[in-house]
Amino acid sequence: MGGKASYNTVITIKKYSNRRLYDMAHSRYLTIEELGELIQQGFDVQVVDSKTKEDITQAILTQIVMERDGIYLFSTSFLHQIIRNREGILGEFFTDFVPKMLDSYLDTRDAMQRQLSSFTNPWLMGGEMKMPFFNPFLDSKPKASTRARTPEPPKNKEQERQRIQAQVRELQARLEELKD
Repeated sequence: MGGKASYNTVITIKKYSNRRLYDMAHSRYLTIEELGELIQQGFDVQVVDSKTKEDITQAILTQIVMERDGIYLFSTSFLHQIIRNREGILGEFFTDFVPKMLDSYLDTRDAMQRQLSSFTNPWLMGGEMKMPFFNPFLDSKPKASTRARTPEPPKNKEQERQRIQAQVRELQARLEELKD
C-alpha cells in the first residue's frame, strides 16, 4: 500500500466491540496508528460499528487526532471550552468556519506549489550562459576598472621596508592635513 492514494478512495473499516479495527478493503486488522497512516497516505475512511452499523468515523478520527497530536495541540482550558460551548457559537465555529478555512488554505497551498513548480530553474536554462544574468557577481572576466592593483612582490627586505616607510609617511602627512 505504498505511495499516495487518491483522496476520494474510501476504505470501509469495521470496529468491533473488542476495540479492534478491520480494514475491509485489504482484509486485515489495523491499529489506530495504522489507520492514521492510511489517512496520511490520502485514503478516506468510513468507520462503521460492527454491531449497530452506525457510522462512527468522526469519533475515531477525533481519537486519532487526540492520541497523535491532541496532547500538545489543544490546551486543557481550550478543551474545557469546547465541551462547554459545543452547542453554541464554538460549535458553529468548528463545524462551519474551520473546515472552510482549512479547505481554503489547502487550495491556496496547492496553487502556490503548482505556480512555483511552473517556474524554470535559472541554473538549468542554458548553463553558464544564463548565470551572469541571475548573478552578476559570477562574471568570469573582471572589468579593468574594478581590478585591484597588486604591488609587485618585493625583491628584497630592504625594498619592502622602504615601501612601508613611504606609506607610513604618506599616512602621517594625511593626518596632519586633517588636523589643520
